[in-house]
Order: sequence, then structure tokens, then C-alpha cells
Amino acid sequence: MGRLKRTLLLIGLLSLLVAIGQPVRADDRGSLEIAAGRTLSKEFPAIAVPMPLSDVSWDPNNCITAPWCDRLTLKVRVPAHPEDHRLTIKLEWLGGPQLTASNQCYLYLWNDPQPLYPVRESACVGDVASIDFVPIKPTYQLVVRNFTATKSTGYRLKLIYE
Repeated sequence: MGRLKRTLLLIGLLSLLVAIGQPVRADDRGSLEIAAGRTLSKEFPAIAVPMPLSDVSWDPNNCITAPWCDRLTLKVRVPAHPEDHRLTIKLEWLGGPQLTASNQCYLYLWNDPQPLYPVRESACVGDVASIDFVPIKPTYQLVVRNFTATKSTGYRLKLIYE
């Protein structure tokens, strides 16, 4: 075997060993943009890994690498009189029946830039979590966290800005 082939084989094996030891990367799912008077619905792939009880990292920065949560940027076209409008964010956990009756998923709303704690949070009741608020800023962050769900085909976020 030639020197180049051995080097490429060694690089491939080292890459495989590094990948095996690393947690599955959660995704930054991009952004959602909403304006007053609009409704938006979007589906996302499953968050397959439930959060281990020993870890409490569900803030937006930790969800870049944690396989039990996703983060999204929420862009809001804030109208001239924001107090006249409410935004409802509904998380629908998709898939078969869960082994746990509730709290298999969470939805968090964070300011951007990120403070120490979320602005709002909601635990799933059944397979649904919901946050209702008056947006006064143009940018927020959302975190969707798999707490105990073992079966999922994904989740849907529905935004209703009335």
C-alpha cells in the first residue's frame, strides 16, 4: 500500500474515532419571520435524544451542540402600536403516543441577546406547548427541548400574530 493511501486511511480512521465520541449535534434551525395579521406554520425534524437528567442546558447557546434541543431565531415585524397585537407560538409534538403523559417537550422564548433566563416557557400538556405574549422587540430566540419523549416524527411550530 502506498504512503498516500496509508495517510488517507489513517485520516479517515481518526475522523471516525472523533465522530463516534462526540454527541450528535443539534441544529440551529434558522429563523422564522412573522408580521402582525399573519399566521405561519413550519415543521421540523425530530429531536431524537431526550435530555439526560444530569444536564440542564437548554439555553440557546447550549443548543448548538446539545442533541436534545433546537434553537431558532424569531424575527418579528413589530407594528407601530405593539400593545394592540399578541403573538401566540404553539409547539405541536408530532409522532406516536408518548410513554409519559406530559412534559415530554418544552418551548422557551428568550430575548436576543440572551439574558440569564427565558422570557417565557411552556411545558407540553399532551403534545402541545403554547406561549402568548406582546412582542416589543424585533428579535427573539426560541428553544424547543425534548425532555422525555421517546417517539417522535418531528414537531410543528405555529405562529399566530393577531
